[in-house]
Amino acid sequence: MILFTCSQPVSAITSQESIGNKRSHPDSSDTLPATLKQKTRQLRRREQYPRRTSLRFNNVPIPADKINGGKIVHPVDTDNIILDICNNTLRLDIGIRGIGRSHVIGKLKQGRSQVIVRFISYRTRKLVFSNKKAQKGDPNGAFITENLTQFRTNLVKKLASLKYNNKINAYWNTDGRVFVKLNANSERALSVTSRILLILNQKSDKVK
Repeated sequence: MILFTCSQPVSAITSQESIGNKRSHPDSSDTLPATLKQKTRQLRRREQYPRRTSLRFNNVPIPADKINGGKIVHPVDTDNIILDICNNTLRLDIGIRGIGRSHVIGKLKQGRSQVIVRFISYRTRKLVFSNKKAQKGDPNGAFITENLTQFRTNLVKKLASLKYNNKINAYWNTDGRVFVKLNANSERALSVTSRILLILNQKSDKVK
């Protein structure tokens, strides 16, 4: 499979679908002048870059005070909670020095919440993320995702909807970049950014 970014031709898909009138999507940076589009892409890359060593652990059981409305019992030792997942569920060998910082994000839902973790090195982070499939079938529904910016998170949500409605074949993200494969016969996976978002928006309109 060949991966290429949006700076390269997208004839693989535009030959199948018309991009249409760009003015129908005024929120897309693809309608902006070339220099501004470039700055927008650079800004989004800069926003994602500081997250390169962090991951989000979802549906993690967190100690709660059942008497006082099920609120989180602080302080939460999230470091050891994450180490337990990494070493006992993912079967890795990571010590406390491998974690830079971790903390709970959001409110509890049925005793579970999200924990964001910043690892000391990208290598450790990559090791954990590459073994995330070991959580498949977890009784709490726990899973690991990349710590994406809001822009990329919205892309993933859009792709999930398209995949559910059989509008695309597959999608995934790695190192903060989001990729999509339109159909099973596609030889290329597109790096999803504003340029490709025009086509995805058309697909979303069809879903609605």
